[in-house]
Amino acid sequence: MAKKPFRFSWQAFNASSAAEWRDKARRAEALGYSTFHIADPECLVSAGEIRHRPVGAKAEVSTTPWLPPAGPVTIGLTSGASTPDNLMGAVVARLAGFAGPAA
Repeated sequence: MAKKPFRFSWQAFNASSAAEWRDKARRAEALGYSTFHIADPECLVSAGEIRHRPVGAKAEVSTTPWLPPAGPVTIGLTSGASTPDNLMGAVVARLAGFAGPAA
């Protein structure tokens, strides 16, 4: 089955809502979505590499490649309630930077 759009969540790995996120991520993965639990904007290393914690894992891993090499991509992005807006903005800016200049 082809993978569906990506879904990211950004929150502290030990946040009180982390268990709830893991349950939602497992359901999304069962439907064919890729999920990435990242700790900070720097986890989006490049368009070719992401550092993340797989659902249920206790350690971060690096995944390459993680974005399709070309074409449009749909990304869902969520964060914990305590995530500062400026850091969420940094994640969005980093993702937008991977897209390159607008056509």
